[in-house]
Amino acid sequence: PRMQVRLFASYALSPGDENDPDVIRKTYSSGKPMGGELQIRDTSPYFLAMAVADPTSQPLQRLQMIKGYVDDGAPKEAVYDIACPGNNQPNTSTYRCPENGAKVNLSNCSTQPGTSAKAFSVLWQDPDFKKDSDAFYYIRVLENPSCRWSQMICIESGVQCDKPESIPEGMEGCCSSDHKPVIQ
Repeated sequence: PRMQVRLFASYALSPGDENDPDVIRKTYSSGKPMGGELQIRDTSPYFLAMAVADPTSQPLQRLQMIKGYVDDGAPKEAVYDIACPGNNQPNTSTYRCPENGAKVNLSNCSTQPGTSAKAFSVLWQDPDFKKDSDAFYYIRVLENPSCRWSQMICIESGVQCDKPESIPEGMEGCCSSDHKPVIQ
């Protein structure tokens, strides 16, 4: 997928700025884009995360912030859902979006979009921010599920990927290693 993704960190942002049509220009002048370094202050900076779906692919399911940090000398990772489709919000204790109901039918690769989005724009602060701990952040965008290309080949060829005995010689690669259809 060719999603459009942007991430900025800034101390000059405030709630509501994610909806400002001029926010990107403002953020380039007052913050740091993805890949930059920001001098840390006493509180967490705001992160402006934006994603737009690939119009030729599936709609968006959620937007996640991935945080890498060191705790007691060991590398750690935390994953936060920061944007959910519809009017849903991430759970405040688990930081996870509710399931959106999107499904894929593996027999014909048709999809059911459930609750989804064409774009996300969210302003987020790290709820576990520690001033004296170095950290890095990046965003991950999840699309609704779809069939893998290999599942589509199996369907077009009349092969049942979940039954190894039905796979003709030379087509073994159409399925995952355990011969189950895989959703991407």
